[in-house]
Amino acid sequence: MKSRESNNSCLEKEIVKLVCRKYDVLEEDVFSTKRNAELSLVRKIIMYLCSRFTEMSIKDISIFMGNKDYTTVMFGISGIKSLMTRDDRLEITVRMLEFELFCFLDGLTCVGINESS
Repeated sequence: MKSRESNNSCLEKEIVKLVCRKYDVLEEDVFSTKRNAELSLVRKIIMYLCSRFTEMSIKDISIFMGNKDYTTVMFGISGIKSLMTRDDRLEITVRMLEFELFCFLDGLTCVGINESS
């Protein structure tokens, strides 16, 4: 599902903001060289959502994510897809983030989505 607002960096920034808020991580940490499981998961979710909601190519996403290797992005996206089939909690979290992005695209405010973890 591609965004109606193609080539708009506003959407990519909103994706980063939403995911970072959900996982309580700093946006600058997403683009840092820090390596831990939580940041890795956050990065992969951001890559996945960018692939679903924007017109960005894998190469564009790799550049947006701080010049990550092309294959890192491919494996990140496929990894989240695979994890979501095995982890109901992750799937629910990602679906809630997708709902918030739909609201953002429609200019609506979603209340209470990030209330529960």
